[in-house]
Amino acid sequence: TGILGTKIDIVLAIIRIGIFFNDKIYVKKNVERASTLVESGGDWDRRNRLKAYTGLHYLTTRSLNLAAPLLLDSLSTFTSYELCTYSSLVIYAVLAGSVSLPRVDFKAKVVDAPEIKAIFGADSQDDKLSALGGVVSSGLAAGDESMEVDADASGSTATPMPTAVNLTVLGSEAKEEAAIDFKPLAKLVSSLYT
Repeated sequence: TGILGTKIDIVLAIIRIGIFFNDKIYVKKNVERASTLVESGGDWDRRNRLKAYTGLHYLTTRSLNLAAPLLLDSLSTFTSYELCTYSSLVIYAVLAGSVSLPRVDFKAKVVDAPEIKAIFGADSQDDKLSALGGVVSSGLAAGDESMEVDADASGSTATPMPTAVNLTVLGSEAKEEAAIDFKPLAKLVSSLYT
């Protein structure tokens, strides 16, 4: 008995334990259990977290054709930092998509995906962190420099400046994500497509 959201969180924790002990049958059973709970009234956050959990489960069972769409879908709404880091999820999604997706889907979901382009296109570590935090795809940093903001003499604006949610610290205690060089992976994706 209990609240549905709490039940889903408990089943997701059980899935993490099963993944840790590499018990694929146990994980599969609990992924199905979590799916039925989410379908019976789970909120969007738990639904999106379940995509990441299911995608990672499919990776462990080498079902890359099933894992790739789920992992690529969970990139834009990733909040499952208890499972893996965002950088790790990007690597998993790109590799699974590179191997399993047809060429047209590979171009649309991997090569031209804004979340992946933001990380691969970033040259410095600050650019990568701002891409992870959503700065690249929102507000003035997204190339909206022509957007004018009315400011009075004191420098304050009539309209609040757009802010982005920093996904690198959401749901965690301000842990820094380890620096990862995405250049080899970007080169692989480019080479596969061209």
